[in-house]
Amino acid sequence: MRRRPTAHLRRAGWFLADTIVAIIIVGVLAAVLVLSVRRQQKAADQLADSREATRLAERTLISMQTGAKPPPSPAGMSVKVRSIDSTASPAKGCTWAVVTVTRRNGRASELTGLVRRDAIPAGGGR
Repeated sequence: MRRRPTAHLRRAGWFLADTIVAIIIVGVLAAVLVLSVRRQQKAADQLADSREATRLAERTLISMQTGAKPPPSPAGMSVKVRSIDSTASPAKGCTWAVVTVTRRNGRASELTGLVRRDAIPAGGGR
């Protein structure tokens, strides 16, 4: 007996529909993967900027504690130092200071530490 040609066409139609749905699912998964990788890269870049600003603040604070020349600021970053009035008296000849590093994107990182009193520049800049 011969098969009817319509049964074969119906099976081929279902195969085509399943294939199209599978391709759409793979496309959606690929798009989600690309978006996730971009978001992860952006977060990694922001974290690297934050770490760089914190390291610059640490080096500036250490140079003020030791009397060395402050490190140069990278392009796009600015450093400001200000003294803090404290009720507790620190060691003789020392004062509390806040080092603020402003990054390219406008965000700031601050670090507070005890420095030599003569190391704080007049006007709060560096």
